[in-house]
This record gives sequence, structure tokens and C-alpha cells, in this order.
Amino acid sequence: MRQFPLVVAAALLCGCPEPLFPSDAERVQILGLLGLKTPPRDETNKYGDDPAAATLGKALFEEPGLSRCGTLACVTCHAPPVFADRQKLSQGCGGLTTRNTPSVLNQAFRRWYYWDGRKDSVWSHAVLPITRDIEMNQDVPGLRAFLATARGTPLAAQYKAVFGVEPAAEKDDQRLLTNLTKALAAYMRTLVATQSQFDADLPRFLAAVDRNEEPSDPLYLPLKVFVRTGRCIACHKGPMFADDLFHNLGLDDQGTHDPGHIDGIPLVRDDPFNGAGAYSDNPTVGKNKLNSLSVDEATDRGAFRTASLRNIALTAPYMHTGHLKSLDEVIDFYDRGGDAAGTFQGTRTSTIIPLHLKAEEKAALKQLLEMLTDTRLK
Repeated sequence: MRQFPLVVAAALLCGCPEPLFPSDAERVQILGLLGLKTPPRDETNKYGDDPAAATLGKALFEEPGLSRCGTLACVTCHAPPVFADRQKLSQGCGGLTTRNTPSVLNQAFRRWYYWDGRKDSVWSHAVLPITRDIEMNQDVPGLRAFLATARGTPLAAQYKAVFGVEPAAEKDDQRLLTNLTKALAAYMRTLVATQSQFDADLPRFLAAVDRNEEPSDPLYLPLKVFVRTGRCIACHKGPMFADDLFHNLGLDDQGTHDPGHIDGIPLVRDDPFNGAGAYSDNPTVGKNKLNSLSVDEATDRGAFRTASLRNIALTAPYMHTGHLKSLDEVIDFYDRGGDAAGTFQGTRTSTIIPLHLKAEEKAALKQLLEMLTDTRLK
């Protein structure tokens, strides 16, 4: 039996040899990084796994007619192959967004959406970019006008095939809007990129552990830094390399004074398009999910959603501010224990402390992050 990580610090203090890596507990954590397969079913969207809805959703995703300015589509800011625009902030019909635009790859595995968690499903998440003034700046009359021009086209036929009526026959404005976003969600649920070199190589490392030969494996140092020395796995855990929670990292907010999750909680609770609302296909499930939320000023102010590390090497710049330009800058940020007090809202979480990583440890950590890219995206 291998020793547990709690004894590592004590071993270093007393000058004793460092316990073997991985310990039994660390091996369990590492095993937890495997197993990403298909997204869980979204009970609030009965069209979520309908191939016809996904076909319609793809057409809508690429359609600039959804925007008031007529030049902006979902794909503009979420461009293949990584489904992001790789800009610090994104240009919408009404100006620049206030936060960095994340990739929508693998987002069907998440529980909360937007950096502050103001949305609780992929379909509800899609409502805001369409209607928000600085993004697509569209309203339902504008959507109706666009859909009217689509009569007799494949788009109109696809809509009727999925929802049973022509768009013009849908009298409820919000139902029309959510039908469109549920189709968009069905398409986005197909955007899965989880076949990385790390996933292919990890079983080899675990087999080496079983033979007590792990120090000679190429994954040994990268995993040791990720799990033990850098403690990245404290938040970037599980197959998505994200705990789907919200943390205050002590990141310089670039003068935005962004309150983060403490504003997102009331927004998702009061959202007419949340999973407990009238447009949900299973309000009971949605209500139970929302009931899991609680507000804590000490931890929620200045906290933002943990980003998945899958495909992270292709989605620079980083953080909700978009001001860290490279993985090296991100690693340096964590290594110094965050930014100076007063440059961000709220209180930095206690787990963010200086790491004092060596140059070879930083290089090994970057190597692991680059291995998380789906091999089909290269």
C-alpha cells in the first residue's frame, strides 16, 4: 500500500524521503480523469438527442440571420475546429463582450453556464447571446421576420419536422425562441472532443504503477506536478478536468470589478428560461438542481466557473478576462499564488498559494496540458 498525500508535507519538513507517487489516494484521483463518453441526458430539453433537431440546430448555428445586424452567427465567435474565436473579447452587433468567450466543445458535460453560472442548461444558455444587446441583439419580432423569409426553404421544413408546426404558427413568442435554442442545444450536444493523447497514454502509466516502474514513464513528472506539487487536480478533477464549481482565484480583473458568481446565482434562479420554468421539459429536475444553490458572500464574490482543461492548448487567451495570452502565463499566475490583493473582487480561495515550481516542473505541467487536445483537432 502506498502512502497518502497528507504525509507529503510532513516528509518534506522532517527531511524524510518523499512518499511514492502516486499514493493510493492519488491513484484514485488519477483514475477519475478517465471515463468521458457521451454527455448526460438533459431532462429539461426533450429535443436534446433528436438528430433532426441537431440538423436544424447546425443550420441555425451557422445562420447570421439570427442576429439583428445580419452579419453575426453563433459560429462567428464559436468557430471550428475549437469552436472559439481565440480573442480576448468578442465583437458583437452592439460592441465588445465583457468577458472572454469560451469554447462550446464538450459543454454538454457541464452543469452551469457562463463564467458566473447564470444559466443552467445548454438551451437556456443559447437564449442570452441571441437576445443580448452587445451580442446578436435580436428580439422575437426580429426572429419572426427572419423566419418568415425562410418559408419554403429547408430551414422552415426542418423546423416543422422537429416541432410539428411552421414557425409562423407558433403563437407563443418565448416558445418560438426556446424551440430555436433547444435545436441549437441539440447540435451543440454533438460537439464532443475527448480523444486526447493523455487518454490514450494514461492506461500505460497506470500499468507502470502496478509494476512499480512509474518513474520511468513519460507521464510521471507531468502527473506528479498536476496532482501533487501543483495541486491542479483540486479543482481540475474528473474526466472533464473541471469540478464545475466556482472559485475566486485572486485574478486581476483588469478594472472591471466583476462580482462573478454572487451575481450569477440570483440571475439563474430568476431566469424565466431556467430548468424549473415554464419552458423546461422537466421542471422538477430543474427545480432540484436550482435548490442545490446557496449564496455565500465569502466564497461567491469574485468567483468564476472552473474551466475545463480539455483542448485548452488551442483556446488562448485565458481566464474570464482573456488577458493571459499563453499557457506559460497561466502557469506563472498559479505559481505566484495569484495576483495582488485589491486587483479583484472578494477573497481569494485559500487553496491558491505560491507553488514555487521549478522550470522543469512548469515544462512538465505544460506538456500535460498540451496532451489534453483531442487528436482530431490537430
